[in-house]
Amino acid sequence: MTVLELWQNYFGNKFAFNFGFLWTDPLGIENLNLKAEYTRIDPFVYAHKDSINIYTHYDKIIGHPLGPDSDSAYLGMQSYLHRDFSVSTFYEKIRQADGYPDTHSRPEQGEEKNFLDGRFETRHKIGVKIQNQIRRDIFVSASYTYIHINDANLKPGKTATDQTACFQLSFNY
Repeated sequence: MTVLELWQNYFGNKFAFNFGFLWTDPLGIENLNLKAEYTRIDPFVYAHKDSINIYTHYDKIIGHPLGPDSDSAYLGMQSYLHRDFSVSTFYEKIRQADGYPDTHSRPEQGEEKNFLDGRFETRHKIGVKIQNQIRRDIFVSASYTYIHINDANLKPGKTATDQTACFQLSFNY
């Protein structure tokens, strides 16, 4: 980290951060949780001049799943209608450029990095989940997620949608 270039676009300062909050029983509303989270990963965060230090394993990123040159904003709400029964909903906006974890440590254009400069994909996700604890540590849930993608696959003007419905039985041990 170069302190003299701390608030500049110097490629050598590589930052990633995640922060958020969970508010339980907001404004006195019992059995309600509100959650917000923001994640940002600068370009070249996972890059290194020596290829042995690249953050991948079998072409999968070891770091945050978003990868470099991306950010995510998440809002969620969960309500417990009964001790064992909850309903939750969320919205998430993800912006992701074409940064790869195995890029060179120095940008080709010089010593400057620019966050989400150029083409990037934007995903809007919204979902709902219903969960019931049927016995101690045994849960059954159903969820639905809708995703709308702008500039899909980094192609300007291309849009796509995805929908996922899931039924799950899980056991905590």
